[in-house]
Amino acid sequence: MLNHHLEEIGKTLFDEMYPLGNIAQLGNIIKTLESGTRPKDREETDDIPSIGAENIERFGQYDYTKEKFISSDYFKNLKRGIVHSGDVLLYKDGAYTGKVSMTLDNFPHDKAAINEHVFILRPNKLAPSSFFLYYLLLDDENRQALFSRASSKAAQPGLNQTEVKTLPILLPTTEVIIKFDEKVTPLMHQIAKNANENRKLASLRDTLLSKLMSEEILVTQATK
Repeated sequence: MLNHHLEEIGKTLFDEMYPLGNIAQLGNIIKTLESGTRPKDREETDDIPSIGAENIERFGQYDYTKEKFISSDYFKNLKRGIVHSGDVLLYKDGAYTGKVSMTLDNFPHDKAAINEHVFILRPNKLAPSSFFLYYLLLDDENRQALFSRASSKAAQPGLNQTEVKTLPILLPTTEVIIKFDEKVTPLMHQIAKNANENRKLASLRDTLLSKLMSEEILVTQATK
């Protein structure tokens, strides 16, 4: 709930500055747009998390129960799709096309890659803010536009790189974007911190519950 409130503050700040922009395309502000891979012909060991569409909720929310993995050797040989702090993640196909999240301060992992159903986006110097890019893709109108593009196909909904890059957007000046970034940076780092702490607490809870259940079983067996 707290993270949702923090994100809403950021969204309010974005909504105040975004309409001031000039007409542009998403590709004008993207330095990197790439998807990843994951082996399909074999089960991988639980080494490196492979982030897929099943995991993405939104920034600060991540479904760890559906985690899949790749081996360390496979990870070392990857040429693309390696996640870095500050990357924006976009779900590119399927029923939830257009869902967006981002990585920051070891959320959701300190080391991870994406699979073929997710795009990594990184901004260029024209819009030097991953947070601006995140809120840009979180914007209702832009999300709907992406989903409409994905749904225009006869088969399963999906986005290719050209459809993402040619998305019409509004682009404020670099100076305005930098000021926005300065305002939301503390909020975004707090969201990541809260998410990481929540995960630690959940892990501790599960460990304690497991221990308590084991002790109860031992006590029950001893009293028989």
